[in-house]
Amino acid sequence: MPKRDNARRVNALQIFSLSAVVTVFAYGCVLRGMHGSLDEALPPRTVRETPLTIGPPDAPRDQDPSHFRGREKLVGMLLEMHSISEETLEAVPMWEDIARERGPPVILGTEKCAEFRERVPALDRRVAIAGMFSTGTNLLSQLLQHNCAIPEGVEKKGRKGGHGMDWQVPWGKHTPAIFRSTTRTKRDEGIPEENVLPVVTVRHPYDWMMSMCRHAYTAKWKRNAENCPNLYDGNGVTARFSPGDSHYSSLPAMWNDWNNHYYNATYPRLLVRFEDVVFYPKELSTSICQCAGGQIMTPKDNDSLFHYVIDSAINGGGHGKAKRNGLLDSWIKYGGPRDFSKFSKSDLEFSRLVVDRNLMAKFHWDFPP
Repeated sequence: MPKRDNARRVNALQIFSLSAVVTVFAYGCVLRGMHGSLDEALPPRTVRETPLTIGPPDAPRDQDPSHFRGREKLVGMLLEMHSISEETLEAVPMWEDIARERGPPVILGTEKCAEFRERVPALDRRVAIAGMFSTGTNLLSQLLQHNCAIPEGVEKKGRKGGHGMDWQVPWGKHTPAIFRSTTRTKRDEGIPEENVLPVVTVRHPYDWMMSMCRHAYTAKWKRNAENCPNLYDGNGVTARFSPGDSHYSSLPAMWNDWNNHYYNATYPRLLVRFEDVVFYPKELSTSICQCAGGQIMTPKDNDSLFHYVIDSAINGGGHGKAKRNGLLDSWIKYGGPRDFSKFSKSDLEFSRLVVDRNLMAKFHWDFPP
């Protein structure tokens, strides 16, 4: 990777303290069978004083601070977690590139936050994740469970049992919202839907369709390795959710229908973008937490650090064997321009006609050029 022009560099080391207590969590291989508090499922990997340096732990501290120029925000998050290598630093995208491609974070539904807080007593409030396949639901659930809590619940039940952040909505995180009142997972029977604030992760439809080509979960439609997503009239999709099979006229129609059930809902709910979970984890988690009347409250006593998910958040049954990206890998993968090159001409033409333009506008997303 070529070096950046020195004229554009500034001393960003002053932004960060020289050391911090850093908690690095082992997020992999523990989610299977998880329910309730992540504090029980995800013990700390290490808790120690860690020098905030570029390079190995014994690297000198008089390094050229110009390395940070343009990467201050992402490097700041890395330094909150651990020291980083020169190779890692060079791989971190420039923040200006990310901001240009992705824009500021988007949260839809905040106008209903006060209604939720007023209608639901604090001890009964549940913040729970929902989203289509491959939209970052596990990542967001881990961020919230490790960083947010309803104070009244913590006071009564303790941090582990009273945080109020659920791994999924009671009707199942991938289950369409039309089953909100009629379907419950075995562990969530008896929970009133009115007590739940769904937080729905939504992914750009073109990114989502490419992800579904790599791993389709329970969705089935005509496709192959050379021709995917293979969009045309009559190529319907069948997807199995906990209530049974749902049928859609096409893959983009599935994206429209599933997300619009939440977007058009009149009950309190939040819709957030997948890329904002990746690039704005602290800001997004804080906003969601405040919406439900919660506070940023980490599991460790007197630990004021924000706890990031540094490894893949996707694990457990149903997620396939494909390689999963960690935090840095996600920044690199999703920080650049969107790649539409794998869509055939006919796929692009069909999708432009079908993908919901209102949802695209609400999330500040563009169609392929």
